[in-house]
Amino acid sequence: MATAVGYKACEMGKEVRFYRVSDLVANLEKAWKEDKLVFFKSKFRNVDLIILDEMGYVPFNTEGAELFFQLISDWYEQKSLIITSNLEFSQWNRIFGDSRLTAALVDCVIHHAHSLFSFNNFRPLYILLNLLYEYAKLGQPIGDGVNKSYVMQTGLLVRGSATTSASI
Repeated sequence: MATAVGYKACEMGKEVRFYRVSDLVANLEKAWKEDKLVFFKSKFRNVDLIILDEMGYVPFNTEGAELFFQLISDWYEQKSLIITSNLEFSQWNRIFGDSRLTAALVDCVIHHAHSLFSFNNFRPLYILLNLLYEYAKLGQPIGDGVNKSYVMQTGLLVRGSATTSASI
């Protein structure tokens, strides 16, 4: 599903990046150690949609968790995000190891969220695809310029920013 939304955004001329979360954190840590973090972050300046896959499969060390939080904070209400995870938000503390950092990250990610739960059947997927289709048909950005999120715990999170929402 995340890949399909990313593909459609590419077709519409949007700049899209796809990362496994563990790879992104490894790249952040490497850039930090090599004193190239500002340069690494600048690669996302013109990106409209970032797809972060497999949140929760690999826990982070403290430095990686803090760098990831910093990056997500930089993107807050500036970039559209899709995050896939097999964990509910209440279990994200296992990834980050710090309950305050986890709470702040979850708050940042789901701000202005519309939630769809239980990805065990295709009804939430159908609802999301239908909503995306209707916006595309009308030629309007998701949420009509307002930051909107779509959350499927143990499935998919899609957050469109106020400035970069695509008509997908």
